[in-house]
Amino acid sequence: MVGKSHFTEAQLTVYSATGPLSANDVLTTVVSCLTENPTLFVIWDISGASFSNVTGDDLRKVVLTVRPLAESRAGGKTAIVCSRGADYGLARLFQTYAELYEAPIDIKVFDSIDEAATWLGVDPRALPRAKGEHP
Repeated sequence: MVGKSHFTEAQLTVYSATGPLSANDVLTTVVSCLTENPTLFVIWDISGASFSNVTGDDLRKVVLTVRPLAESRAGGKTAIVCSRGADYGLARLFQTYAELYEAPIDIKVFDSIDEAATWLGVDPRALPRAKGEHP
């Protein structure tokens, strides 16, 4: 399951995922990110989720599928937050594919939401919902 929060003043959208993610979950969310009110900055918080059902080839296909849509966020940044070893590795692979296929978005993987927010230039204290404090 993937939730979405907007922080308009920061030009930021935060996607918070929980449970096992499928390749279709990833694809659907990335398409949404690029087509439904895209923001300059995005945080994917997958620290409560698992990529156990996603392969490296699935991620390559996601990047190839959404690459034509990526111009909507050209010059933007996406931070992916995860803490598990295998999930971190797959997130880094996604970052590598995005670089290889020349996505116009900087993507970087972090192990904490605070580090991700700082890289984006957003005050981490402005993101209570992204830290698991959902209403």
